[in-house]
Amino acid sequence: MFERGELGDLLPVLGGGGTAFTDPFLRLAREDINPVFVVYLTDTFGRYPDEEPPYPVLWASTVPLRSANLAPFGEMVEVICQAPRMAPPPRLCCS
Repeated sequence: MFERGELGDLLPVLGGGGTAFTDPFLRLAREDINPVFVVYLTDTFGRYPDEEPPYPVLWASTVPLRSANLAPFGEMVEVICQAPRMAPPPRLCCS
């Protein structure tokens, strides 16, 4: 969790599916943090919390929604992840 303008250290990605989405919600409740909203970037392959939190949740899916594990609450959007296109090399000669 970060405050606006704060840049945290990025950690290496570990695992590979089966995420329990409950832990961040439990931490917010345990630390008595009441966010205005939560954005959760995920591949949706995991277990959702049983109870809806008292704030809006936006699930940003990195897989197409047609094949996503749909969330039981909140809104879902599809995030398009593509490698950036490289510009074609410049022409070195003229005809």
